[in-house]
Amino acid sequence: MRAYMMTMTGTFFLLLFGGSCKKSDTAPGEKIIYQTDFDTDDGFFYTGEDATGAGTIQNGIYTMRNKKTQFVDFFYTSSLFNGISGNIAIEAKVKPGAGTYGGLRWNDNSSAAGIAARTLEMKDNGIFAVGKYDANGTYVNISGDLFSSAIAKGDFNVLRVEQRDGTTHCLINGTEVYSMAANGDRLDVCGFLVGVNTTLQADYFRAIQLP
Repeated sequence: MRAYMMTMTGTFFLLLFGGSCKKSDTAPGEKIIYQTDFDTDDGFFYTGEDATGAGTIQNGIYTMRNKKTQFVDFFYTSSLFNGISGNIAIEAKVKPGAGTYGGLRWNDNSSAAGIAARTLEMKDNGIFAVGKYDANGTYVNISGDLFSSAIAKGDFNVLRVEQRDGTTHCLINGTEVYSMAANGDRLDVCGFLVGVNTTLQADYFRAIQLP
């Protein structure tokens, strides 16, 4: 079990909506709600640097750096899926720092220091975990640390979280690695998380309405 403290600074909370759509490998019937391939800074993700971390966009890669012994979280607005019913998904191609966890985060209660957040994290050694934050803001590893041959070690991997008919499905490079009852969880607020004192790189991020 890993326990993390988190910061929720205004610097890292996103207030804008917009972006370009250049990826075209969605499945039939899927509709892109938002997408960025980080060719340009569209204002959604934090860029700059302060005492807790830094974010840079260069050559189509978004690099997030956590400089403290706390998570630095990079969020979308809670209205990303506003008014959209039915099945939805978030997806990103990411590469965590060597030997550390990084990945996707959703169902974040921004007014309560991250309480109720859910996570799909992976290491570059083939290990992943699905977790949550309890009422005290302490991380709880739901799945346990599991190995998946679907993970490309030391490289970028596509993480995807789908909510279908009340079930949350976690996929890595197209392979479902874990599922659980959604129990009312929402993909909003969603974004990236970065492990302590390390970096996470992202090649793209998108939010999708599923058929």
